Amino acid sequence: MYFFVGGTGAIIYIFALAIILEKFQVDYRLAVSIAYILGTSFHFFCNKFLTFNKPELSDIPVQIFRYIILSIFSYTLSMLIVIFIVERLHYSPYHGVVGSIAVTMVANYLIAKHWVFTHTLEGNESEMHCE
Repeated sequence: MYFFVGGTGAIIYIFALAIILEKFQVDYRLAVSIAYILGTSFHFFCNKFLTFNKPELSDIPVQIFRYIILSIFSYTLSMLIVIFIVERLHYSPYHGVVGSIAVTMVANYLIAKHWVFTHTLEGNESEMHCE
């Protein structure tokens, strides 16, 4: 399921990038940033409910906080890769985005599975019983 969600998210990311670059003709770094936010928003909800099957609504605030931390790490790495591919290797931003997706995909999955979408309230409930 992760590859289906990731693939769909990548399509959204690249499609949004194309629209922003071609229609609005903004700097590629801004276009990548906006497209990244759109793709990341899609990823969060699909990964929560489909990939990791974590339907608990009470966990959303903690999971969003953790996902934001993951996204900042992933975004920073992605932008470094995109900038390197565009400015040093002289390829298009599309190549940069595809390269960044390839590099960050495994790390994002592992961090999401083992940290972002773990059961976040379990520890809090046991602390409440001890009081």
